[in-house]
Amino acid sequence: MRNLVLRKSIILLSIVVFLSLSSILYAKTNLISIEAKDEEISKVLSKIAEDSNMNLIVSRNVTGKVTVKLKNVSLEEALKAILQLNNLTYKIDGDIISVSTYSEYQQRQRFSPLKTAVFTLENIEISTLRRTFMSMKSARGKVEFSLKGNQAIITDTPQKIKEIKEALKQI
Repeated sequence: MRNLVLRKSIILLSIVVFLSLSSILYAKTNLISIEAKDEEISKVLSKIAEDSNMNLIVSRNVTGKVTVKLKNVSLEEALKAILQLNNLTYKIDGDIISVSTYSEYQQRQRFSPLKTAVFTLENIEISTLRRTFMSMKSARGKVEFSLKGNQAIITDTPQKIKEIKEALKQI
């Protein structure tokens, strides 16, 4: 019985890692090369989006010039390299890249609504998944456990709730 619980925990953790890495692996198959000297950051981002066949939304507060020379890098590597140095952040949702300042991102995160979901597990003890749940939650997220009901009560962003739900389906 204990081996079965351990196996299910390992499978769940593997699924979480797979889901986290799947977008990175997909992006690595489409490599980007770009060179720009003292060019507006929004123009460089437009070139990257075009080369990646993605849509782009840039906040009006994203300004400044960049010099960049990147060869054969993934979409995410290119975005991280350019944006982090300029205190900017991005989010990829489907085929849309959204770029904003870090302070705008923090503001959105602080006021984004939280959702609560209760997950009742039947074939595995909730206590064996404690670390998994804690690693999957966001910084604002909260995880509580009811050992008696074998339940996890998760309060987090809708996206995190969805990720946890998908991972639990695989058990």
